Amino acid sequence: MLIKKFLFVLVSLLSLSACKEEKSYTVDEFLKDDHLRAEWIKKCENGEVRPELLNCINVAKAKDKKISHNLSYLKNFGK
Repeated sequence: MLIKKFLFVLVSLLSLSACKEEKSYTVDEFLKDDHLRAEWIKKCENGEVRPELLNCINVAKAKDKKISHNLSYLKNFGK
């Protein structure tokens, strides 16, 4: 019984230590920081992190907004 408890605690500690807490960034933070946005786009697209992470979702939204903003600017350029 003692060995089972020890193994349970050991496995629990190992799995908790393997979890690396990443800061979550907002869409606005990604829009304001080109370097941060590029870094996270790379991480999310190359499989370094799971694509369902909040940061991957937010960076994708920021990327879409940036592209939309740039297209809107080009569309209205010269008017």
